[in-house]
Amino acid sequence: MNSRDIEIRTHHFTLFYRSHADDLSSLRNELDIVSVRYVPATYETAKDCRRLFQECTPEILEVVKDVLQDNSNFFQYFDIGLKFIANRSHYLDESLVDFTFYLDTKLRHKSLQKN
Repeated sequence: MNSRDIEIRTHHFTLFYRSHADDLSSLRNELDIVSVRYVPATYETAKDCRRLFQECTPEILEVVKDVLQDNSNFFQYFDIGLKFIANRSHYLDESLVDFTFYLDTKLRHKSLQKN
């Protein structure tokens, strides 16, 4: 799994992406190909994070496009929609500690997945 930091104003996001066929062996689902994680401040809620992602989507997608282009040999096997379609929140006790958005991603060639 690879990562790239994204700084937008005072917010820090991390883009996680796979770029090698070997990365597919640990794949839980196709949405795990490209994701963006945000570690919220202690006062931020999941609703705050969704709003922040919405506000920062254009800048985040510019970085995603760069990564897709830089790794085009790998990503040619995927249909990747530049739209966030799912999110996941992680909590520790009552505190939100992680918020991740996933892009609409589908593997074109199932033969690439290892059994």
